[in-house]
Amino acid sequence: MNSEEQDVVCVFQHEKKINAINDNEYLKGCLNKLGELAGNLVIIGSSLADNDNHIFNKINDSEIKTIYISALPDQEENMMRLAKSKFPKKEIVIFDATTISYEMPSGVS
Repeated sequence: MNSEEQDVVCVFQHEKKINAINDNEYLKGCLNKLGELAGNLVIIGSSLADNDNHIFNKINDSEIKTIYISALPDQEENMMRLAKSKFPKKEIVIFDATTISYEMPSGVS
């Protein structure tokens, strides 16, 4: 997130989210790009709700091996169970959401 070469894409809650994505070439391209990814993926702030299954399906079709998912400490067990159901063929790592910082560490430029 500290590089201009990295993109961050957000689609906020919308009743007909998939329609909004399909009506926008940029967002449709982003969704399709998920299916082309490989390596590791970090998911922050997602409830893994069914209304995002179109995203999870693309991730499942990708070469992503490990998915790191943030959860509050009292939600980690439930999040792991849900993540395993959404991503049955991926390695899942749940991490403490309270440890996330968006500030640049001191001494890093």
